[in-house]
Amino acid sequence: YADLCQLRISLDQWKKDLELTDGKKIDAAKMSRFIQINELRMVTEYNPLTAIGLFNSTVQTHLLLFTDKTSQEHTERVRRYREAAELFRGKILFVLVDSNVKGNERVMSFFNLKKSQLPALAIFHTPDEQQDVLPLGEVTVEHVQDFCSGFLKRKQRVSTQYVREHCYSHASEQDNLVSLQPLLCHFFHCSWALDLSNSTADWV
Repeated sequence: YADLCQLRISLDQWKKDLELTDGKKIDAAKMSRFIQINELRMVTEYNPLTAIGLFNSTVQTHLLLFTDKTSQEHTERVRRYREAAELFRGKILFVLVDSNVKGNERVMSFFNLKKSQLPALAIFHTPDEQQDVLPLGEVTVEHVQDFCSGFLKRKQRVSTQYVREHCYSHASEQDNLVSLQPLLCHFFHCSWALDLSNSTADWV
């Protein structure tokens, strides 16, 4: 047992192992990072019970899939969405938003989406509130992956440019190559989750 750390989520019988190889010891920072990345389900349905976990996560890019849970295609859509989520664990939180829940209309409105445009993806970066929306004719792993990858690449280019122009303007050329990671705040408000405290019993 000394070589394995296991995180279990009893809600859906999911588990994740952190293997320690070559006799390496795990420190507090590594353990904290492991839990923060894996404490949420691969795809989390947005409701009052899960909102706290979503908001407290250190993963600051959220992907929302707006879909009708009563649709005959719902099960297959979620399966593909979950498969795509595996590719971005630790980078993006994958969230499911049921368009039939009355309280979720406010979330759709935030992204200027109408039911006639669903299913749709919306991606949101919490520190600067940058967002993008993609109505989908069909939910596929490829569509989700391309949408997420494109957004992350754009964010990386912006972050790199900002660091070069503002943080390292007086540093040497060699120092400019050391680190281009932006400073991120771990505590934030998700403005796409509007008036959660005022939600009614229509939540499921």
